[in-house]
Amino acid sequence: MRSLTRGFRIFLFVALCVSNAVAAADGIADAKAALVAGQRGEYDTAIRLATRAIESGELSPEYRAIALSIRGEAWSKKKDYDRAIADFTAAIRLNPRYTYAFNHRGFAWKNKGKLGRAIADYTEAIRLNPKDAEAFYNRGVAWQQKGNLDRAISDYTTAIRLKPGIAVIYDDRGLAWKNKGKLGRAIADYTTAIRLNPKDAEAFYNRGDAWYLKKDYDRAIADFSTAIRQNPHIAPLYYDRGLAWKHKGEFDRAIVDYTKAIRLTPQFAQAYAERGRAWQQKGNLDRAIADLTEAIHLNPKDAEAFYKRGNAWFAKQNYHRAIADYTKAIRLNPKDAAAFYNRGNVWYQKQNYHRAIADYTKAIRLKPKFTYAWYNRGLVQFYLARFRPAATDFAQWQKLQPHDAYAAVWLYLAQARAGVRKAASELSENARQFKTHHWPAPVIALYMGRSDAKTVLDQASSAAPKVRKSQMCEADFYVGYWYLLKHQDGRARRLFQTSKKRCPKAFIEYRASVATLKRM
Repeated sequence: MRSLTRGFRIFLFVALCVSNAVAAADGIADAKAALVAGQRGEYDTAIRLATRAIESGELSPEYRAIALSIRGEAWSKKKDYDRAIADFTAAIRLNPRYTYAFNHRGFAWKNKGKLGRAIADYTEAIRLNPKDAEAFYNRGVAWQQKGNLDRAISDYTTAIRLKPGIAVIYDDRGLAWKNKGKLGRAIADYTTAIRLNPKDAEAFYNRGDAWYLKKDYDRAIADFSTAIRQNPHIAPLYYDRGLAWKHKGEFDRAIVDYTKAIRLTPQFAQAYAERGRAWQQKGNLDRAIADLTEAIHLNPKDAEAFYKRGNAWFAKQNYHRAIADYTKAIRLNPKDAAAFYNRGNVWYQKQNYHRAIADYTKAIRLKPKFTYAWYNRGLVQFYLARFRPAATDFAQWQKLQPHDAYAAVWLYLAQARAGVRKAASELSENARQFKTHHWPAPVIALYMGRSDAKTVLDQASSAAPKVRKSQMCEADFYVGYWYLLKHQDGRARRLFQTSKKRCPKAFIEYRASVATLKRM
């Protein structure tokens, strides 16, 4: 948010152009010269000249208040807000109706983080001059910084009514609307700001951000691009456009923008992190790890960077480093369900099932509707022959994903092994919503007594080439389990052995076949 109290106000100069009948020539000349110096950005000179005018003894109380305000403004420009406040306070003592001093003292209080005092000064300026658009705007900024968006919007709206042609007020009201989640109103205000000032890169950037939040990535990119053309040296513009490219799946373009952001701001940790994520999406894990490592170096408390680097190590099957990164991410953010879940997945891959269960359990506590955590914990329980807890987890999986036929299949298997009498009837009830011609419908038909083992195996072996191998793997396991439930252990063992040989090791049917064979 910007401010309307950002420059030396011309009415001071006009006031100081009054005839020398009011004050002696030297004092007035110094004050006028101080004002000009301040307008040129020569703040030390402005302070020296204004001080000489104030100490000359030649100014009336009214003009001494003006000279104090000139010096206060210079102190404020130098970010010496305590001295600025002292000068504006002295000016107010000399002229208690001096709205300019209230407005600018409020600005200094705001920059010191004293928002309550700033609002009090802006309110007094408004009381003295109810048509002071600047005071309404500045008070709106203070309310917005306090998080009171409704009051901010109210003050911005009044300021617009008093001075409808000022772009910055629309821009900041748009920001307030955006923070309230009213993206349509925010976009309308940013559009008006752009119409009033087509060279306002900030308004284009803010509107681009609103489009981004609405998931209209093409319009977001268009606005970010305009902002970049107008101000090509601002790193966040490239970074945010990179995020929009990422969501469009344009990872090469995203990488180009993140790289530009890094060149402009070499300490931009988040740009390194997002570029690392883009490299990971492209399958370049080494570059992903390098960028995420730099992000962590720049910001060692970035839990998300540790989590993302953990994902890259996991993809490289470097499980030791993956666990270390997930653990660090968890320490930094103990409420990150995804970090617990993924660390559980690493333990799963290492076949440390007890630790996997512990991490899946923490993930579920943090995120009770975490479908895959229920699913994976159920699988691990099943591998450990804990069929009743597995059935409980699969039931939750099936509840969260009622159209997933595999959830119904695994729920049935766990219930059947646990001796749950309603296993078959519950499978029959769940099966009503599945298409009978889609795999694994033949498996469900077998379990419901509507098909036989040979038919299921034949259907799998005659499937389309691109799915035949996976369906044959699954058929071996599921038919094997059908035989196991019928106490035909010899036939079951042979099919489990075939499944173990045929299935890729990443398949859950492979893990289940191995675990079941160990118990037979």
